[in-house]
Amino acid sequence: MEFPWDALTTYWSGNYRSADVSLLGLVYNENGTIATRFSDVAYSPKTFDFHEADRFNDTNRDDDLPEITESRLPTRYEAQINLPAGNYKMRIVLTDGKNFGSAELPLTVESYDPKSLAVSGIVLSRRFTNMAVEWPKYAQSKQVADQTKLPVGEGSTASDYVPLVSNGIGITPTGDTRFHSGDRLLTYFEVYEPLLAAGQTKYEFEVRVTDAQTGSVKLDSGLRSTDTYAHPDNSIIPIGWEIPFDKLSKGAYRVEVQASDSTGKQTPWRSASFTVE
Repeated sequence: MEFPWDALTTYWSGNYRSADVSLLGLVYNENGTIATRFSDVAYSPKTFDFHEADRFNDTNRDDDLPEITESRLPTRYEAQINLPAGNYKMRIVLTDGKNFGSAELPLTVESYDPKSLAVSGIVLSRRFTNMAVEWPKYAQSKQVADQTKLPVGEGSTASDYVPLVSNGIGITPTGDTRFHSGDRLLTYFEVYEPLLAAGQTKYEFEVRVTDAQTGSVKLDSGLRSTDTYAHPDNSIIPIGWEIPFDKLSKGAYRVEVQASDSTGKQTPWRSASFTVE
């Protein structure tokens, strides 16, 4: 989830300008009962640094306050939850102690057959991290390391949070699918190879961008091998793919992905919508 930094109620914490953001997440079953819930506090303990703190006091801080920029206050929160297959409705309520906001969205968790070729839903992103530099323990072991090793502002306080990583690049999901000039558009998805066929079959994927109104194909990666993305000891193949954003004019689009194997099997196309403004 993402929220506007300049709408937050801020306060002084020592020599730093800070903000607290509390949230509650509720996931409802189709019959209206609660399937699960979570709550947390996204806190910004060091959002503003004066460097020369002794120049300021309680009477002149607001007058001498340099401009607060987006990077100095919290703007996002991430969490992961486990749910059985089914259809749900998710509601998130957010507050900074004074203002409130909420959002709802439908949520479908599909069943997974480990004997069949499959492809996940698509994550859109405009931010990414070199994990080998920022989180070397994770990059080397390919296992979930101490959450505190995540780059500041890119992680989650959720205890079981697993970052999305493809070939050493950590991909941060975006809650805002409106992209502008200067942005970079990355996609993340996973190909699930059948456990019984691991190491015996070759797998490929294709990424294309279509016009949301006409369905015409604007960009197409062609068939690409998953070999450089696969882990020998894992049937899940995480793929990060950048869309050549500068080749798209303003408008509404869908990014679509499909996986196939050397025996001729193909998955249905998965899609995610975005706009270029």
